[in-house]
Amino acid sequence: MKTLTTGYVELDRLTGGLTAGEIFLLSGATGAGKTSLALNIVRHIARQEKAVLYFSLKEIGVLIAQRVLSLESGVPLDAMRNHSISGTEARELTRAAMENKKWDLLVDETVGIGFFELSKKARHIQELGKEDPDEFPTLDLIVVDHLQLMKAGEDGFPGVIRDLKGLAEELEIPVLLLAIEGKTAPEREAAADTYVYLCRDGEWAWLTVFKSRSGEEGVLDLHFDLKTLDFTPRVSAGKQ
Repeated sequence: MKTLTTGYVELDRLTGGLTAGEIFLLSGATGAGKTSLALNIVRHIARQEKAVLYFSLKEIGVLIAQRVLSLESGVPLDAMRNHSISGTEARELTRAAMENKKWDLLVDETVGIGFFELSKKARHIQELGKEDPDEFPTLDLIVVDHLQLMKAGEDGFPGVIRDLKGLAEELEIPVLLLAIEGKTAPEREAAADTYVYLCRDGEWAWLTVFKSRSGEEGVLDLHFDLKTLDFTPRVSAGKQ
C-alpha cells in the first residue's frame, strides 16, 4: 500500500505513516495546535513533490499560506503579519516563497462544506491529473481542518468519517482529518484507522498514539515554538 511519511520518525514508526485508503485522525482540545502540526506534516509531504488538497474550514487561504511561510522560513508569524521583519528575515521569506511555489499545495476555504461538495472537488482534481498529468497534479493526500465545521447528515460526524473513508479508498490516498475532542469522540475514533491525540501546555506538547494499524501505542514529546508555531521533537534526531 502507498504510504506517506509524516516527517516525525517516531510517529511514523508507531503508526506506519499516512496510508492510502485510510483515515488518520488528529484530535485535541481547542488551541492545542492541531492545524500547526498538520501543516508541519503537509510541508514535509509537499517537499517530496506530492500533491495535497487542504480543506481549511476555519481559516482563509491567505492565513494558511502565512503559516506555511513562517514554518518554512523560521520568521515569526506575528512579525510577518505586523510587517516588522528585518532584512535577513525578508530574504528568508523570499527564499521560502520561492520554494513554496514548487509545491502542489491546494487550499480550499469553503465555509461549512459538506461531504458531497468536498468529494466532488477532490474527484475533479484527481480526474484532471489523470487526463493531463503535465498540467495538473494527481492528489496524494487530502486534509480536512476540521471535522466539526463540516455539514453533517443524519448519521452525524461518524457518518462523515465513514464517507471520507470511502473517498480515501476510491481515490487510493490517505485522508488526514482534524477534530476537536467532544461527545462523539469514541465513535469517531472507532471509525478512524489511526487515531492520535495532541495536548499542549505552552511550549511543551505531547502527541499520543491511541490507535494504529500495527497496534502500536506510544507518546511523542514535542516542543512548540510560540513564534513560528512549529512542532519539533524534543530529541532533535527524531525529525526527518
